[in-house]
Amino acid sequence: MRYVIRERLMALGNDFTVQDDAGVDRFIVEGKAVTSTQKTRLFDVSGNELAMIQRKTMAMTPTYTITRADGASVRMKRKGSSLLKAKYVVEGAGRDLVVQGSYLDHEYVISRGGAPAATVSKRWVTIPDTFGVDVAPGEDPVLMIGLVVALALAMDALDAQRRR
Repeated sequence: MRYVIRERLMALGNDFTVQDDAGVDRFIVEGKAVTSTQKTRLFDVSGNELAMIQRKTMAMTPTYTITRADGASVRMKRKGSSLLKAKYVVEGAGRDLVVQGSYLDHEYVISRGGAPAATVSKRWVTIPDTFGVDVAPGEDPVLMIGLVVALALAMDALDAQRRR
């Protein structure tokens, strides 16, 4: 299934919706990235909390924990990123996931065992500051959207570091 996320709304730490490619709201994201706790929550459209995304502020490298409402969690940790390319590993998701792509182009692939689990791209969407997330069949959309939100938070933190 393909989802659509507006990048500018996410970057500002605002609440926003994630829609499917037909324009139907599927998830609500409450962005609290501007607070000291840096917690962002993912809800279904009925208001049930599905996951919380939180940056570990004391970690040596950028690390984000995504905790599901049932308590299950994964950790996304930067590995080998440069100023232009991103690489993160996700631990705790069965076979570990790898997130790789380009900060500038906003093109990423989340892979599981070498096969794409989700693809993130601006090319599919004609609305400015918007990107698509294509989740492979059989993959958990809550986990994939949570990883994309964590990735966007990581990009925002990297941009803030560069401006200093």
